[in-house]
Amino acid sequence: MTDTQANAATIPQRWRDELVLALRMRDVPGPRIGEILAEVDEYCADSGLDAETAFGTPTAYAESVAAADGRTRPGVREDLRTTGRTLVGFLGLVVVMACVVDDGPDLAITVGWLVGLAVVLVGSVLTVRTLGYLAAEGWRGMVGVAAVIAATLATVVAVGVLLTTTVATVPDTVAVTFGAVLLVGDAVVGTVRARHRPTADVVSAPGEDPERVRRRNVRADTLAAWLLPAFAVVGVGVLLGMNLLLDRLA
Repeated sequence: MTDTQANAATIPQRWRDELVLALRMRDVPGPRIGEILAEVDEYCADSGLDAETAFGTPTAYAESVAAADGRTRPGVREDLRTTGRTLVGFLGLVVVMACVVDDGPDLAITVGWLVGLAVVLVGSVLTVRTLGYLAAEGWRGMVGVAAVIAATLATVVAVGVLLTTTVATVPDTVAVTFGAVLLVGDAVVGTVRARHRPTADVVSAPGEDPERVRRRNVRADTLAAWLLPAFAVVGVGVLLGMNLLLDRLA
């Protein structure tokens, strides 16, 4: 049996993935994660033990390694900061899609809209925190994360249905322009940030060229910055296509 086969036999992909996720949630950088995986590979290959027997659960091992490195999970404030950055683009996406769906000349902004945005912010933070705590719980952890997401979406729908008092009305042309500016502006800011201060942190093997890793970080951050605008283009195209089809069938 080759070393590669031995490693594959002693380190299940599920255990490896859960370890990477647990380390991510404790703010361990990609290069360090690569070193940890290499250490686990080497130890399991030399000892013949499987990863679970040698190191315990991925969460427990990630906790011990992160503590030894002086790292802990980011606090709620950091989660709020991270989540808050995505709300700008998300708000632009919601406004653009609402304008496409809206039949009237004006877009009505209701109390449910405003409350829903706050619920999305809180739900996003709770999702991140839940994912961090339950990362290595297998299907039970995924059920917990799914429950938080489902509860968030249900709450957003409920407040949208119940709180229909109109706060303001905005012409569709103004609203769609505002939404597009938020979407594209957020993507441009994200692209600039990616080039100067890349935040994406890929897992890299020991000895890998740091400049190559940085380029991968920049590409990953740039791609992430333009995901919401791309989703908006696809969503608008689908909605317009459906409306055209319905008009022809009518």
